[in-house]
Amino acid sequence: GWFGDYDKLSMTKTLFAREFGMQLRGDHAEALFIGDSPNDEPMFEFFSCSVGVANIQNQLHRLTHQPKFVTRAHGGGGFAEMARYLLAAREAR
Repeated sequence: GWFGDYDKLSMTKTLFAREFGMQLRGDHAEALFIGDSPNDEPMFEFFSCSVGVANIQNQLHRLTHQPKFVTRAHGGGGFAEMARYLLAAREAR
């Protein structure tokens, strides 16, 4: 739990503004969000390229804004799956 008016999305925008001097937009072609729980829903909604790790599948019915893609692997394996996919796409260019 936490106290205050902040969430992952507002803090991500703050991080990008402070550390990278960027006004983060959800349609940035260079940005991808990957998450694995219902509290990631604002991020799934904001980012045009959003990925859910497979263990989110049993929570999708609770989400109004679902990830655009879902990995096959659960947990850390899903994060690794996404990393392999990105690296393969980069090499293919």
